[in-house]
Amino acid sequence: MWGESWDQLVTPANPGAGAALTVLVPGETFERFLSVRFAVVTSAAVANRVPFVAYTNGDGLEYYRAIGGAPITAGLTVSCTFSRDLDTNPQVAAGFLEGPLRDEELPSGYHLVVGLTAIDAADQISAVQLWTKRTPTGPMQYAAGARAFDPGEYRQS
Repeated sequence: MWGESWDQLVTPANPGAGAALTVLVPGETFERFLSVRFAVVTSAAVANRVPFVAYTNGDGLEYYRAIGGAPITAGLTVSCTFSRDLDTNPQVAAGFLEGPLRDEELPSGYHLVVGLTAIDAADQISAVQLWTKRTPTGPMQYAAGARAFDPGEYRQS
C-alpha cells in the first residue's frame, strides 16, 4: 500500500496478570507512537512499581525506556499516560501518572513494550490505548514514496 501516513488508535488485548505488553510494529509500515495510555492495578504485595514504555529492536534488545516519575505502591489503581508532549508528572495519590515519550519512527519488526518494574504476579496492566501514526513502506522498506534506483531508466543515447 502506497500513500500518506495515517493516524490510528490501537487497542491491543490486555496482557496476563504479572506480565508486560509487547506490541509488534506490523510489516510494511513505520510506526510513530504519539501517545500510550494504560491502567495499572497493583496487588496487595508490598513493592514500588514504576511504569515504563520501552522500544526494542527486531532482536528484542531494548534501546530506549521512558519511566513514570514516581512509584506505584500496593493496592492502587493508576491511569498512566506517556506522550511526546508530556514531561514527568507523578500524581499517584490522585490516580494518574504522566511521562514523556520519545518522538521516533520505528520500522516494522520493532516493538513497543508497556511494563512495570518490580511487577508482582497479580499486578495488572489493562485498557491499553496506543495512538499511532503509521506510514506505509515502499520497496526494500524505504519510506513511502521512495523509489529504488533503476540504472536502466537513465541510459544515455
